[in-house]
Amino acid sequence: MYDAEKVDLILDVPNSGVALAVNQITRDKGKAFIVSSAASSDLTGKACSPNTVHWTYDTWALANGTGNAVVKTGGDTWFFITADYAFGHALERDVEAVVLKNGGKVLGKVRHPLNTQDFSSFSSRPRPRRPRSSAWPTPAATRPTRSSRAPSSGS
Repeated sequence: MYDAEKVDLILDVPNSGVALAVNQITRDKGKAFIVSSAASSDLTGKACSPNTVHWTYDTWALANGTGNAVVKTGGDTWFFITADYAFGHALERDVEAVVLKNGGKVLGKVRHPLNTQDFSSFSSRPRPRRPRSSAWPTPAATRPTRSSRAPSSGS
């Protein structure tokens, strides 16, 4: 678009993986990019660019808001079931850092393919002990559940 259509600005893209790629192309071309639907904190962290404005929320905010609150109210032992793409990886990393910083534990983690609807095979894997919180870093469920059992596959 920058070369063929001669645009100066791209406004948003569908997800974090695409945003990270467009972010680098934008930087290389000296153009501008405004992101609102991609949530990877890498856009304002390791891939930060003077050409990109990351608007709205990101995985750092989700981790330090919701993740921090869950840990401080007793959800200090976690198991992650994470979408296997840029957003899921960033959210898992950022929440894990908050959990560990606040004295919590991560018992384990698994990654599932994007667009998986049935998480039962992932949530039933053996773990050392039951977590107090289960995190589901996926586009459809970005908040942890506070329970001693994982949600059913219909959740």
